[in-house]
Amino acid sequence: PLNYVMVNVNVLRQTLGSHSEEVEEMFSDIEHGLERLSQLSKDLLSFARSEHTLEETPAIADGRRALEMAIRLCSAQNRHVNKLSLSISETLPPLQIRENHLVQIAINLINNATQATPKNPFLENEILVSAYTISKERVVIEVSDSGGLETEAAMVAETILPAMRNGSEMTVSFPQGGQTLTQSFSLSGLAASLLYLDEAQRRDGTVTALAAKGDEPARDVSQLPSDIETPEDLPPPVRTAWEESGSDCASFGSFTPEPLGFSAAVESSRLFGLVCGSPGAYNFYYELFLDSGGMVTPVPLPDMAPEGPIAVTGAWNISWDDRTKSLTAFFKGRGLGDCGSYDRWQWSESAGPVGGFVLSESRSKPDCDGDAGEGPEGWPADWLKG
Repeated sequence: PLNYVMVNVNVLRQTLGSHSEEVEEMFSDIEHGLERLSQLSKDLLSFARSEHTLEETPAIADGRRALEMAIRLCSAQNRHVNKLSLSISETLPPLQIRENHLVQIAINLINNATQATPKNPFLENEILVSAYTISKERVVIEVSDSGGLETEAAMVAETILPAMRNGSEMTVSFPQGGQTLTQSFSLSGLAASLLYLDEAQRRDGTVTALAAKGDEPARDVSQLPSDIETPEDLPPPVRTAWEESGSDCASFGSFTPEPLGFSAAVESSRLFGLVCGSPGAYNFYYELFLDSGGMVTPVPLPDMAPEGPIAVTGAWNISWDDRTKSLTAFFKGRGLGDCGSYDRWQWSESAGPVGGFVLSESRSKPDCDGDAGEGPEGWPADWLKG
């Protein structure tokens, strides 16, 4: 049957005589497609006969011609792609592969890229087919696509997520093997999960938040606080200062803190709060260091003692609030947390040559009576900044 079609196409071509370049290109595409079908049929027949080699001599392919053919054959089904282009190295050698096989490989790759490209007329979609030499023996054929992922993700965040937050169930339908499959998913807990993501990624209150949106601009990722997992994560000057601290900070015995501490931007410097020494049953001692362009100094914490103001070198169970640039410490008198001491400091640019902490409040509860109340923030105040 293929031979009949090929002969009739040739007769039709001759009957029409002279015609436009567009019609000539259509005839060329038809002939290329028929040749490919013919070769595929021969290949299937060879495979069915368990022939391991299709040709006794190695096949040689023209890479440019094969890739151009693949692009032509795929162009009809890629009309939603704004640009389907080809980039081939001028030094590309002949390839040791059957040309029809190379065409099929390229078509498969282009189709994969097409499926990853949203059918959205407002997106700038592009698929690039490239071929280049990386050694005398190896050639790379690469198909890349823009995918429109960033724009698509923004569209999902603006249109689909709001509906999901207010819904109870989501139903997804998609084609599979000639039929449509449908699956429903419960949205219970989604709103709380999105809020958790906003807080964990410090997006809450900004225009990029998934749930807790606000008017603040997106935060600079490099300025956000981050966990310090191990000593290897520390800049060398900070690690040296921490290890050489008079409190013997780097000695943990058999205990390994997870994480080791945190790092946060304060003005033009970087603040590090790091576990120092072996902890107690429920109290972790921290010391703080400030890295100002490679110059590392310990950060003292002002405190209020019975005899008057003092400065301490560290604090217990600290927590950093990056939004308010404040530090809190809660020393537990016992695991229940119903007694102990609580302090809060505010970072101030004017406290010291490169900034420092100012004590905002100090509270304590000496009686371990089983009543933690509303937490240490509500305990009787020993001192409050006026």
